[in-house]
Amino acid sequence: MGKMLEVVDELKKKFPEVNKAGGFFSTAEYTLYRQGPGLDSLVNKQMKLSDKDFLFYYGAVASFISFTDTYFYFSGVSSGNTRDCDISTIMPFSKAKFSAFSSIPIYRIKIASLLRIKLIDRGRYAAIGSENIYNFCFENTDESENIATSVWPSDANNFYYSIINLFTDIVCKDNLIMLAKNKEQFLDYDQAIEIWEEIGKPEEAGRVRKLKATQGAVKVDQTVVHGDYVDDRDTTYVDDRDTIIKDSVVSKSNIGAGGDDKLTKIKELKELLSEGLIDAAEFQQMKKEILGK
Repeated sequence: MGKMLEVVDELKKKFPEVNKAGGFFSTAEYTLYRQGPGLDSLVNKQMKLSDKDFLFYYGAVASFISFTDTYFYFSGVSSGNTRDCDISTIMPFSKAKFSAFSSIPIYRIKIASLLRIKLIDRGRYAAIGSENIYNFCFENTDESENIATSVWPSDANNFYYSIINLFTDIVCKDNLIMLAKNKEQFLDYDQAIEIWEEIGKPEEAGRVRKLKATQGAVKVDQTVVHGDYVDDRDTTYVDDRDTIIKDSVVSKSNIGAGGDDKLTKIKELKELLSEGLIDAAEFQQMKKEILGK
């Protein structure tokens, strides 16, 4: 519960608590931070939910935002219009009553799956009124992307963006760190480096680069075999002519052969000796092997 409590603590520094139940001539307004049965009851009633342990609740006109340590809830648009940005790819989790004649969708996002979140202000919803259209854009750990559209009072812009920024800096960052470690564990070093750089940890990105280079060096060392060539998928030829020639001559010397063949092999040895590819001791040893001594 630590990360979501961090979000709550930061919000409390910027926005005071508000608890106005409203009446016949006034609208209810809530900005509540405390956790307990009272807050659970209010949020479940207002947003038509059945959750518990709510840490935060904001409610004003037709805009609702709340979250627990597990889920982020918020209200969507109450009716469609012809604007291209009025879209939602997330199915509503519930529907809250907006008036006697209409309801608004309530969306739910799993906090542990949230990698990136962005809020886009699309401008006025209608010619009359102070509501703006907002698009929530989400990227999740399963690589899926979703959009949800809300219509909220524009005078609380600063409040909405403060919530999103805190989610990005605290919640999403923590989830990205876990994802980077997971990528590293499964040797996806390039993705791990990219994530570490995204969240502003160049020292971690550098550490993974060194690990990647070390692993690459170990792989090369393990695939190079002293001799002819190594078929390591790419069938890379190892040009170790000195060793190849020596091995070739020795292998030939172990095969029974006639006098002419022996003389030919000794001539080859002399050429190797004169070219400096073998020393005198090696020449004598190979000569003995050829002559069978």
